[in-house]
Amino acid sequence: ELIAEYTDAGYWQDRLITDDLADSAGRTPDKVAIIDARGSITYRELVDLVDRAALGLLDLGVQPGDVVSFQLPNWREFVVLHFAATRMIPATPTIPSTSTSTKAVSSTPRSAAMPRAGSTTPARPTARPMKTASVSSSRPCAT
Repeated sequence: ELIAEYTDAGYWQDRLITDDLADSAGRTPDKVAIIDARGSITYRELVDLVDRAALGLLDLGVQPGDVVSFQLPNWREFVVLHFAATRMIPATPTIPSTSTSTKAVSSTPRSAAMPRAGSTTPARPTARPMKTASVSSSRPCAT
């Protein structure tokens, strides 16, 4: 009943976050979308990176219904990967940190991305049958 109430009130719409990104990029493609420690990127650049990341997920074999796990610092790659995963798999729930370990143990992700301890630069995610994955500057390592 809350779903109907929120939908009727206009709080929930039949849109994904990727729809909002496309709208923002269409209206203001050269406006800064993300600022992180390494600089900024525009909405146009963000859409391009999201498109490339989504194609990369496809190349890695990710399909609708697959679990894509990622835990990244406050890097632009987190936003890019979130939008790309949402584009690939429209239902991408956010798991509260208190239940992350339980969820990670109870599911086997098709693709995972996270920095290796001490890494300050992002890397390419990995996709293969795995329990967990660690990603550092250039080499994914399934464990």
